[in-house]
Amino acid sequence: MRRSSRLAHKNGGRYIHPVTKAQRVTMRHLRIIQDENRVEDDDLLRYLELFKAPPAVQAEK
Repeated sequence: MRRSSRLAHKNGGRYIHPVTKAQRVTMRHLRIIQDENRVEDDDLLRYLELFKAPPAVQAEK
């Protein structure tokens, strides 16, 4: 049982793993999703697609 009622009501009272929460925050910042509590399978696939290839190498100046 949680000690804080504020934390108990966060995310609809459900526990969300910290890695999942971080992914949802990143998806929101990338504008893949608008609401962290409503993530569809297609949204997750779009997010994972971004990280399939290594980042592009920038030319040295």
